[in-house]
Amino acid sequence: MMRHTIYTYSKEYFNKLYEDRDEQGAIVLSISQVPNKTHLDNYIDRGLDVEVDLTSAISLLMINQESLYQFELYLNTIVEVEIRFIIEEKYAEKALDLFKFIFDESEKLPLYTINKSEKEDGNLNGETVEEALIKKVTNLKNDGIDRLDNHLNTNIIGHNDFKNAFIEKLKSFSVFNSIGEHKVLSVFLLGPSGIGKTEFAKEIHNFFNVDTSLIKINFGNYSSQDSLNSLIGSPRGFIGSDDGELPRKLLKSDVGIILIDEFEKADKKVFNFFLELLEEGSFTNSLGEVFDLNGYVIIFTSNLDKKSFTTKLPPELRSRFDIKSEFFPLSVEDKNTYLSLKLEKLISKLNIEDKEAFREEIEQEIKDIVYTQNNLREINRILRDAITRRMFSWLP
Repeated sequence: MMRHTIYTYSKEYFNKLYEDRDEQGAIVLSISQVPNKTHLDNYIDRGLDVEVDLTSAISLLMINQESLYQFELYLNTIVEVEIRFIIEEKYAEKALDLFKFIFDESEKLPLYTINKSEKEDGNLNGETVEEALIKKVTNLKNDGIDRLDNHLNTNIIGHNDFKNAFIEKLKSFSVFNSIGEHKVLSVFLLGPSGIGKTEFAKEIHNFFNVDTSLIKINFGNYSSQDSLNSLIGSPRGFIGSDDGELPRKLLKSDVGIILIDEFEKADKKVFNFFLELLEEGSFTNSLGEVFDLNGYVIIFTSNLDKKSFTTKLPPELRSRFDIKSEFFPLSVEDKNTYLSLKLEKLISKLNIEDKEAFREEIEQEIKDIVYTQNNLREINRILRDAITRRMFSWLP
């Protein structure tokens, strides 16, 4: 029987490999997602190129080889299908050793492998490997943290005590993360809706100037009985099984910022999941795949007040959050500043000859909303409605 080649990739490049294959109309599957040959045939019949990742299986067999014989029988049933086998590079030699009658060589995937000199130097085209792949706050040097501080002060109005506390904690996080003593920076923001909690996470993400979306999980959209399965995926064979919202979004993002909205609506299983995640800095999805979140910032938000926070969340979880802050409505002065900035940004994008006169008309129309509205989303809506009315009145 003809033996096959197994292709290797560097762990740091898996997300890029997964995304590239998706864009190319191909699919990458963990071996745990392939129950039988018929399953593969369904993909092949749809004209998809398939790569099957053996990493999880080999890592398990390195610990316990009791199922080696059965797994080899299984591999022989699918090996002749027109697919390609891939594996994380550090497991390739063991795969060749265990399955020498199936695989005779390994070959690097050149676009998804870090060469030796890059590993030794920690440099990839002038950037560290992590910087080239996932943008994280831990990659920022002193001037980078200063630039983030300026960005937040420019784009987040009010909440000055919190912003200062966050930057100080970020400096501490950078130091202790570098020696393996602090895996994930966690922030819990309390307060009513529409006062800037979500905006804070968005602005940290915007600071990195990337095209991918912010990773956002909203527990207000989850059903309570299946929250954890919806979050990290349910085992194969379960009705309605899927890969989980968090793993899917992690694979598509290149910024180490996660926003968890309406966290108070999660259940006990989810609380326990995040308790472990904040301690370990990683989690394992329903397919046995490990997601390393070392260096990430996770921002939790809730509409709870400080008193409700202490009764709703268990004490062991509350103690895991690095920063806990209650947001309050902005002052009239801050709302005026916020309104002026938003108005200036919107008008700058409009095709209007006399922008100054247009702005003055809008300001006159909506000047009183800073006294009647605290919700920034509602202020934005009123502002946009006023601009729309004025735009149509200015049209010839």
